[in-house]
Amino acid sequence: MASVVGCGSAEQGRRDAQMAATVKQVEELRKGQEQMTKDVSKLAGELKALDAQAAFLVGETKASTQEREQLKGALQQHDATLRSLQAAVDETNQRSLRSACRRRQLPRPSRRRHRPVAT
Repeated sequence: MASVVGCGSAEQGRRDAQMAATVKQVEELRKGQEQMTKDVSKLAGELKALDAQAAFLVGETKASTQEREQLKGALQQHDATLRSLQAAVDETNQRSLRSACRRRQLPRPSRRRHRPVAT
């Protein structure tokens, strides 16, 4: 009977050891899960911040594009105005020159451009 009692006691010791090992494993799994939950929460926060930053940058890009288009239109309008003013100045200069030629009876200037003489 002593051997039966000894077996029961050994069996109980083995089960206690297995239970302790299982409890330890469960505790390690719980700690690992808690850490993973913290990491996922941290990553979710970082992702949310990146989404907000991306949304801001998209808005800034759209605003910059609109501003660039407005500036481009204004520049084209200024170019057209400058060409018109240059044409008016050229026409006024030609009229003044013709008028001066008539009053002084000077020969009319040729419309050809003078080429520099090569030396």
